[in-house]
Amino acid sequence: MSRDRAEMNDYPVRIWFDKEGDVYVAEFLDLPGCFAPGTSVEEAYRRAQDAKEDWIRIAKEQGLPIPPPSKSDEYSGRILLRLPTALHGILASRAKEQATSLNQYAVHLLSGAVVGDTLASHIEQLTMKVASIDTQLGKVSRGLEAVYSEMAGQVAGAFQSSSQVSGMQRTGGAYEAIGNIASENPRIH
Repeated sequence: MSRDRAEMNDYPVRIWFDKEGDVYVAEFLDLPGCFAPGTSVEEAYRRAQDAKEDWIRIAKEQGLPIPPPSKSDEYSGRILLRLPTALHGILASRAKEQATSLNQYAVHLLSGAVVGDTLASHIEQLTMKVASIDTQLGKVSRGLEAVYSEMAGQVAGAFQSSSQVSGMQRTGGAYEAIGNIASENPRIH
């Protein structure tokens, strides 16, 4: 592999889930505007690799500077990983099925795990918020039930008072109960 080709593979990529677009996005941090969406982590990563090649090709054609891949003294982007032979075989077979290298397939799986962990963390936070809101709604509901109960009692008391009044007749500014109060003047009923 040529030095240029090797350096192209050293660019760090960040993959995240975009809630608004409902897609995964893979972005090369060192190459401004170089990113690609996908319905899966693998698709976003694969499309971003194509976008990176196009980005570098166009920059070369236009004589624009190509930033070198950022390097960290702490992280080289390379790890040595010992696997059980059976797992190695399964991963190699699946990478072949996906028409990709074992290395790219491993990056895909690791990126998916990181995105999955991030999503799980967000889901856990949302679950806690929903539980808190549920608790608050329970308190509000109990408060409203108490107010409703008190109002129902007041309405019932008012209803009893009004039914006593409805059995009375208004005469000359005073109420007289029909048949309950003997009138001194028998003509007034």
